[in-house]
Amino acid sequence: MAERAYRYCKNPGCNVKFRGVGWYCPAHKESNLVTQEASRRKTADPIWKRYNCVAWARFKLKFLSENPVCQRLRDGIRCQNRTTTCHHLVSPRKDPSRMYDPTNVVGVCEHCHITTDGEPEQNLKHLQDFYVPSIWKAIHF
Repeated sequence: MAERAYRYCKNPGCNVKFRGVGWYCPAHKESNLVTQEASRRKTADPIWKRYNCVAWARFKLKFLSENPVCQRLRDGIRCQNRTTTCHHLVSPRKDPSRMYDPTNVVGVCEHCHITTDGEPEQNLKHLQDFYVPSIWKAIHF
């Protein structure tokens, strides 16, 4: 297998030439300005914090176990791929109180997951045309 061409590190002030994957030399791969800025933005975002907490991990695990097959409908036919993602119909950025509401979430595969914040407004009135209903069994103690 051919070796990669040399490239210069993209970190400001670093003139190291390296062969490898990515835009930063090994010394700056984890600590470059772009990574630090992205990390700062994420940790300041309250919704990002909600996605990276124990409550969301538990909700997602329970939801995906009860909805193992993708819920997306394409031309009236259900996708048969394994569910990998919980998709919010109404984004938590628009209504944070619905973050853990099982009626606001559908399970989709990575191919069917749209990357918008929630479902487009025009789809909300016709969800039965896009998704099969979610299954959610309440836990009773």
